[in-house]
Amino acid sequence: MLFLWTLALFAAINTVTSVGATSTPKTYVGYKDDWILLPCVSLEPAASESLNIFWRDKDDKVVLDVINGKTDKIDPFFTNRVVSFPDEYKKGNFSIVIRQLKFLDTGPYDCEVPQMSFQIRLFLRVVDRIPTPCANATKKANATGKPVLAVTEGANGVGRYTQSVTMLSICLAIFFLFYNSSI
Repeated sequence: MLFLWTLALFAAINTVTSVGATSTPKTYVGYKDDWILLPCVSLEPAASESLNIFWRDKDDKVVLDVINGKTDKIDPFFTNRVVSFPDEYKKGNFSIVIRQLKFLDTGPYDCEVPQMSFQIRLFLRVVDRIPTPCANATKKANATGKPVLAVTEGANGVGRYTQSVTMLSICLAIFFLFYNSSI
């Protein structure tokens, strides 16, 4: 939980704007079908746990309404996809997580806490993941019964057989590249 608080605070330091400010909202990029943390963090702790917190999207849909510190409303579009952190409210952290991102989630989001005269606006952009050379690779058997990798190309389903050593090398190189960068 400390990590979440630190991440949200770090992200919010660059996104906090006062009501009526004209600065450009910070953009957050999320992947379709994945989740993203949208930070809404006040640098001052909340004076009360009975806060009202209002999250809205580009269409003024209720992403999340918290009344007196308890979840009150969520638009059906966001039902079972939005998570907040009530234990963090008293620390000034009103961030949310949106799960199962959809392209329709793209757009501006507003977080407002009227009792604290606090409001921020941020922008969410939902994108597809960048495909890797191994994304469409499947294991198949050739006429001799030996396994090879088949890669499907294009929407028409036409495929070609490639040398398993070449594709395996590419897949392993990508794996080790990501594995070593995460250590």
